[in-house]
Amino acid sequence: MESIGSLTKTSFEKQICDQCLEWDLTRFFESEYTNSQRMKQYHIRIKKPEKQYESTDCDLCSILLRSTFYDLPGEGNPLDRESYELRAIEFEWLSPFEGAPLFLIICSQRLAQAIQDGSYSKSDLGTLIEENGCAILERTSALKMQVPSDRFNPQKTLNWISECKNHIQTICRPERRLIRDQYLVDCCELAVVAAKESYQYVALSYVWGPLSNDEALDENNKTPLLSDCLPLVVTDAITVTKSLGFRYLWIDKFCIVQDEPEIKHRQIADMDAVYANSELTIVAAAGLDGNYGLPGVSSRSRVATPAAELGESRVLWFQNPLASIRKSKWHTRGWTYQEAFLSRRRLVFLDDQTYFECGSAEHCEVIQGPPSLRNLFYTWRFRKIGLWSHSEQKHYHELFEYLNTILGDYTARELRYDSDSLLALAGILPHLRATPSGLRHVWGVPWDIDASDGGRDRQSKTWFACDTFVTGLCWNHVRNGWESSGKPRRRRMPPSSMFSPPFPPTWTWAGWDGQVEFDHKHVLLGPSALRMRARHFWLEDQHGRKSAVSAAAESTLSESFRYPILYIETWAVSPDRIRYREMPDGSVDWDIHGHMARRVCLSEGASSEAELARHLTENSKRWRCVLLGISVWKDRPEDVILLILRKEVDINFWGRVGIMILKCHAPDMVELAQELPFLTEQFRIK
Repeated sequence: MESIGSLTKTSFEKQICDQCLEWDLTRFFESEYTNSQRMKQYHIRIKKPEKQYESTDCDLCSILLRSTFYDLPGEGNPLDRESYELRAIEFEWLSPFEGAPLFLIICSQRLAQAIQDGSYSKSDLGTLIEENGCAILERTSALKMQVPSDRFNPQKTLNWISECKNHIQTICRPERRLIRDQYLVDCCELAVVAAKESYQYVALSYVWGPLSNDEALDENNKTPLLSDCLPLVVTDAITVTKSLGFRYLWIDKFCIVQDEPEIKHRQIADMDAVYANSELTIVAAAGLDGNYGLPGVSSRSRVATPAAELGESRVLWFQNPLASIRKSKWHTRGWTYQEAFLSRRRLVFLDDQTYFECGSAEHCEVIQGPPSLRNLFYTWRFRKIGLWSHSEQKHYHELFEYLNTILGDYTARELRYDSDSLLALAGILPHLRATPSGLRHVWGVPWDIDASDGGRDRQSKTWFACDTFVTGLCWNHVRNGWESSGKPRRRRMPPSSMFSPPFPPTWTWAGWDGQVEFDHKHVLLGPSALRMRARHFWLEDQHGRKSAVSAAAESTLSESFRYPILYIETWAVSPDRIRYREMPDGSVDWDIHGHMARRVCLSEGASSEAELARHLTENSKRWRCVLLGISVWKDRPEDVILLILRKEVDINFWGRVGIMILKCHAPDMVELAQELPFLTEQFRIK
């Protein structure tokens, strides 16, 4: 095993100010709890933190100043208050054990009281600690936390990998898939070589720096030597790979053929196998791009973790590594989403330590205690432990909850090129097809899921597939087109892209830049609760040639791109049946054929909801609401789902620019059908 630098222990011979020396922090362990919020009764009164900790030479003062949470939200300027309290908290989910650590926070008396009486919830406090970090108090006789070394220690990672391989679960040991035209970096020869099935390799996920194709792989030179001017992250990743006992490393920039589109697209489609087959994925989450490197490996030093001892106690600063990852530049990039999602094991390099996550465990260098301490990795916002636990296989009943998480996370990220909107997810889509959900899709919109229940005849399966497609079309943007910032934008494809039209379709989320979500009720009910109400629909290419949606769903990704037009024959809402009233807060009270609008989402085309209402009532030649489907619960209609369409520049086509969900008042489906005597029209949505 290759060593990386010298492994040094952090000294605790720190400077402590006279004020801190007066404190007896062990009293926090001896004190009783105030209530179910697990706050200790004992506390220390202090002055304003800025005044209290003017001496930056005291290591304990500097840690506690980071732990200052001040006051309740919306309670004025917290710096106007003179009295604060140093409090200790132990959450119930930490599974208390002998010598369990405590969280230290500095807060106002009002916030402390709110925590005690429960008006400031455990979830709110957990999110605050998770996002901002906190001080952790331990007895020196029962240390469960560790100050990371200033250098990367490969032995820790090898121990984590060994624990993963020996775990009783098999989720991290899937069968390896054969990959055509795969290339790897030989870390000993510094050359790109053709992979053999027997090769074990590590993968790298990082943010590209300034574009350069000097070392990119091309079809005519399949074994190029790597230059001496590699990004620091690449040289560091090569060092880490060798130190872990591996020889081969997969790096997208060097291992994907750039000058042969057919091979390149096939390699991109195999991304799920590339990462699933790798023994480990190195995630470079520190810094802004590949020139930053991996802290603690070579020239990039780690940021020291503050720690201080006081008598029989030790205070250590803890920043949840999951929060650090979510704040990183790496976490904002679209391509890196599937790279981590599809990996069996991830080793994340942060500025202060490394974090490891597989399908059965999470580890970081700071936490060395019993298994119950893994709850420190609990994410309050997402109610789960770990960052990639949702990448596990799901049953088809959970399909849209699954997709809502995936698409919400993915579409919130940035892509350098609009043409990557589906390509950067191309590995996850076949991965979903291999799961129990059996997902098929068209342009990223689910078409069919294999329920595998054996109880459906052919017609029932077709109806179920159509209902799944309807549910998939019910996405909406998190931000509306009339908002001042963060509003959606149509994607545009360069002429050289594999997409045939200059714009991807408006009816798919992939045709837009902007975070999307599915309606919460439809996520919970799933596709079995929605009913397609369009009379006919199919796909068309640019020349009017038709294709059944089922055929496109069975084709390859590049083949399905030939059919960007969705033809729907359905009922359109007559403009004279749309009534609305503008409210003082700028919203609109809708009345469409006697039904109230539960939700209105618009991607573009109007500066306000009121302007949208005027478009729909006064300009029906360019704006229409059309019936897509009806959600049903216990055989009763719940919602009427309408698509908002707008004429494209080419007047032969419409664009999907929004969705409207009406609250249904009809007692059953028969009465609803009688209540909706809309006009039947044909729409070609592009």
